[in-house]
Amino acid sequence: MDFLYKIMQIIKNLIHTLFFILVLTLNCFAQTDDKNLNEILNSGKADTMIVNELNTLCEDIIIEDPELSLKYSEKAFEISQKANYIFGKAYSLYNTGTSYYYVDDYEKAFLNLKQSEKLFTEINNDFGLGSVYNAYGEIYTLQGEYGKSIKDLFNGLRHFEEIKNQTGIAKVNNNIGLIYKLQGEFEEALKYFFIAYEKGNKISKGDASQNIGASYLGLKNYSEATKYLNIAIDLGTQNNDLYVLSTAKDYLGVIELHNNNLLEAKKLFEESIEMKIEIEDDQGTAVSLNNLGKVYIKYNNLDSAVSCFEKSKQIAEDIGVKKELADSYEGLAIAYKQKNEYSKAIEYLDKAYIFLNKFTEINKEIVSEEASKKLSQKQVEIAEEKKNKEILLLKKDQEIQSFRRNIIYAFALSIIVVMLIVVYFIYKQYKIKKKSNNQLLHQNQIILQHKEEILTQAEQLEITNKELEKLSIVASETNNAVIIADGKGKIEWINVAFTRIFGYTIYEFTDIYGDNLFDTRAITNIENLKEQLFEKKQAITYESKIVTKSNKQLWVQTSLTPVVDSYGEIYKFVAIDSDITIIKEAEEEIRHQQKEITDSIKYAKKIQSANIPSTETLVKNFSDHFILFKPKDIVSGDFYWFYELEGKTIFAVADCTGHGVPGAFMSMLGIAFLKEIIVKEYITHSAVILNKLRKEIIRSLQHQGKEMENKDGMDIALCVVDNETKLLEYSGANNPLYLIRKTDNFKSEEFKEQSPNIQILESSDLIFIEIKPDKMPIGLYEKMDKFSQKSLQLYPSDSIYLSSDGYPDQFGGPKLKKFMHKRFKELIIANCTLPMSEQMNLLDSSIENWKSGTEQTDDVTVLGIKI
Repeated sequence: MDFLYKIMQIIKNLIHTLFFILVLTLNCFAQTDDKNLNEILNSGKADTMIVNELNTLCEDIIIEDPELSLKYSEKAFEISQKANYIFGKAYSLYNTGTSYYYVDDYEKAFLNLKQSEKLFTEINNDFGLGSVYNAYGEIYTLQGEYGKSIKDLFNGLRHFEEIKNQTGIAKVNNNIGLIYKLQGEFEEALKYFFIAYEKGNKISKGDASQNIGASYLGLKNYSEATKYLNIAIDLGTQNNDLYVLSTAKDYLGVIELHNNNLLEAKKLFEESIEMKIEIEDDQGTAVSLNNLGKVYIKYNNLDSAVSCFEKSKQIAEDIGVKKELADSYEGLAIAYKQKNEYSKAIEYLDKAYIFLNKFTEINKEIVSEEASKKLSQKQVEIAEEKKNKEILLLKKDQEIQSFRRNIIYAFALSIIVVMLIVVYFIYKQYKIKKKSNNQLLHQNQIILQHKEEILTQAEQLEITNKELEKLSIVASETNNAVIIADGKGKIEWINVAFTRIFGYTIYEFTDIYGDNLFDTRAITNIENLKEQLFEKKQAITYESKIVTKSNKQLWVQTSLTPVVDSYGEIYKFVAIDSDITIIKEAEEEIRHQQKEITDSIKYAKKIQSANIPSTETLVKNFSDHFILFKPKDIVSGDFYWFYELEGKTIFAVADCTGHGVPGAFMSMLGIAFLKEIIVKEYITHSAVILNKLRKEIIRSLQHQGKEMENKDGMDIALCVVDNETKLLEYSGANNPLYLIRKTDNFKSEEFKEQSPNIQILESSDLIFIEIKPDKMPIGLYEKMDKFSQKSLQLYPSDSIYLSSDGYPDQFGGPKLKKFMHKRFKELIIANCTLPMSEQMNLLDSSIENWKSGTEQTDDVTVLGIKI
């Protein structure tokens, strides 16, 4: 069993914060997480506001830093004293007392709480008194003073019930239940814990559920105990409440210890100790250390058991908790008994007896075993005599109690007889007067009903007047123009800012534009807005142009809010105008610049398209082919290129660094250099073409190999096909060549020398061959070897595929991942027997379905050719 130690730490903070929301004005919200004391004191606010803010700050930090909370509460008291702010002094003293409570200085805690109680009584503040009495109860419980504790807790409960504060009621009921639990009255404790569970919030339910589990544990109802302790762990995890988590784990460890599951019990106790140390729960740490010591005794690891009990004893002595101290004495007595150190066992057993007088059975066992060795017969007789006296006193007390009950029963029976006689005569009188009283009661009820209606209307009118007063102040001081109109839209009032912005007085404005708010603005979609405003009674926002008195056109954003009465009818409109002319002008400038940029890029697309050759060369030599070309932006960093020279067809797919405009510039360089190398220099060897292309790219970009220098360039797959012999030469810079061939035409010796650079996958009667590229780009790179050239003979029905990495790198799918090369190759293999045009359509629809609304990642280019 454990003592109450900082119960419901998080709930305490929440309760006090909600209290301040109800008592103080909205300006008293404490944004204090990153404020220091000097910032608050120098904020220029009124003394009462500073006091309220400091007290709220105390509530926020008292658990993490009670010493800093103490500093703030003392400063709040000092300011309250000067300002004669009684509520501030009362709550400052309460915070000072609870701060001392959290640092285990109970004497100073009581001193400040007593002063706080006096001031809360003076101003008749039930919430404050309930909080003070609850704090008394918590401290007395920790000190083992259960009689004093229960008295103060019931006082606190009375105050919370007076104001129907459910959170406070839950908190006090939980603390009352703890006292009954600590005294072994578990059935009685459960009544209060279930009330706390029912009335508590999400956080306090966690604490109540672990106490319910502990009570069922005391009743040896292990299934119900486990059920509620697991609920406590779930709630503690959700609320990040380490106190609830650690305490529930400790109780579950007790259950596992009872079931002799020592390994699981040890794990739970160690987890509980770790959490309790983290939240500085000294009393809880002492409890879990005692329980862990019991596990070590079962393991017969007596040195470890003694270590746990000694640590628990030291903590209990430091903070003055009697039950844990007695339990540690008991554990040390058992451990030393099993170690055959009987003198120490008796020493600690005597100490335990002094504190709780509960371990007489084990005391008898130890004394009887050691008596023959170290104790005299006289000591045994004294111990036995002491026990016999206690038994006689208990029997006498039972006899006295029985006698008292008999007297009470007899007296109660006499009272009942007398009352029955009195009730009989009262009933006869009641029958006589009932008829006339019913009529009088009915008239009184009507009068009371009218009175309540009048009072309610008066209160509502007072609230409305105060709100209108606040609204009037806000409307007068704001920099936005404010218009108030009646329920039909007739303008009744404008603020000073309206005249300052537009130049009109209310009379000048209504003379020019009319006095109906809805006729003064040219509003698009006005009918839909009116439906939202009048039928749904919701605020609307719209933009319009207004001409000021000085003939200047302003763009205005209007927020129009209907004000509804208690019958749900609109009786006022409040329009707030904000000048958004600067924003509108900026938007127009942005649109203009965006159009110019877009027009320039579109023109660049025309230039880029003009440099990409037409498909006539491919149609002439490869009638069945496709080109899937999907730029990410208007212009592309990918390009495809082909040319026929000296009976050979040269085609390539390239992926330049970047996409959009930067990529497009690089692609223009690539196309220009390919023309220069192939068309002008008559070079048709694929490896030579790539080597010269790399040299030209490095030269044109002035790359020198320096650190931090941009490594711009491109990846490319380039093929040269002899139109007569169908001999293909391939060279690649990071981009592979895919070849699909019928198994009848596959000759493994043809790829023998290239085996390190190919990947062959069998699929029905087809062979998929991946001819891998050189792992270096067209551009400056750490590896600058010459590009290799692979040659292979093409056969009828062979299919060739070149691609940039945009297709496999596209993000999408159900988990928003890349399409990946593996899935890309499987898609090509699955559809390779279809005509090339259908293959292109399937590739296009597949990538669009994969994207499923996701932005395109990169430029996409796929070239397919069937021989």
